[in-house]
Amino acid sequence: VLSNYVNCLFPVDDVAATAAFDFILSSRNVVNLTTFNKTEEPRWIDAKHAEFQLANGGASIFGFASDGDEPLYGEELGGGTNINQPDVIFTAAGDIATREALAAIRMLREDTLGVRFRFVGIAALTHGAIGTTGCKLKQKTFDAYYGQSAPIVANFHGYADTLKGIIGNYTDARRVHAHGFSENGSTTTPLEMLALNGASRFDLAADAAETIGRADLAMKYRGQVAANHAFALEAGVDSLSL
Repeated sequence: VLSNYVNCLFPVDDVAATAAFDFILSSRNVVNLTTFNKTEEPRWIDAKHAEFQLANGGASIFGFASDGDEPLYGEELGGGTNINQPDVIFTAAGDIATREALAAIRMLREDTLGVRFRFVGIAALTHGAIGTTGCKLKQKTFDAYYGQSAPIVANFHGYADTLKGIIGNYTDARRVHAHGFSENGSTTTPLEMLALNGASRFDLAADAAETIGRADLAMKYRGQVAANHAFALEAGVDSLSL
């Protein structure tokens, strides 16, 4: 994102895509770019949530994927912190990136006990910030969503370092374990393409497992990446349906 006159929109599903196009049609004197997958994907949020994201800094907590006493996306987040802070925060910009992050959280919940997770969805990015040119995410709201110290496992439709750099404008970039497109792979299966770029659910889960001291789980998830690679080479399809 090179210009303060550009919005990059990443609708997470069909409902969010409608909100994104409404935003684009109502905007003036700015370049809008929107990116989403061409295949059928899950629906994650409702229309009010999608509209809230674009009108309030381009991000929100997905309560259904988060543990603890999380605020609703429309509630005022006073004080810059939440009472109950998670152990690991996942965040993503892009529909496929989000799908994989949410799948990673589900896997980790099955394999861990007492570990608290949160998911923050990112709907828009602009120059140096989460959000749009007219409504960038405020530091106070970022602190409420992302806390002060928990590791952040980020997945991005674009280059990982781009998202890491933007998040690093709000907090210590050393907290951020960024994943995204790294220009690896060719014509192959969907999961294999994600794994080749380190952006699959298994890569994200392995990264998160290491941050909580579960090297055994990290090894398990990386083993699943290797197993799918072998299966895809032999069968021409992935070992699981995304």
